[in-house]
Amino acid sequence: MSSFLIHFCVFGVQYAYGVYQQYYQQQKFQTASRSALSLVGAAGPALMHMSGAFAGILAERFSFRSVVLAGTLIMTTSMVLASWATEVWQLAITQGFLFGLGPFA
Repeated sequence: MSSFLIHFCVFGVQYAYGVYQQYYQQQKFQTASRSALSLVGAAGPALMHMSGAFAGILAERFSFRSVVLAGTLIMTTSMVLASWATEVWQLAITQGFLFGLGPFA
């Protein structure tokens, strides 16, 4: 059950980025280019898949539970920080980079 919830949250946010991008383009970052906002949405899944190889190493060295807990804390913190972003580069660091590393931290 917990694996389902983890995948639901992680992939749900990643695959629904188009909704975020539309909000960012129309409401929050009106002067930002679409390509800059698209880069934020592409960075998350890219980092998520690249860091997957290291997740197994961390899970073997520590416990799976501690790795999942660390990833959950990173993901939650990244989305809270992304809500406070006032510039696109801040959004890229929080929602793009940190959230992408969170699921497999």
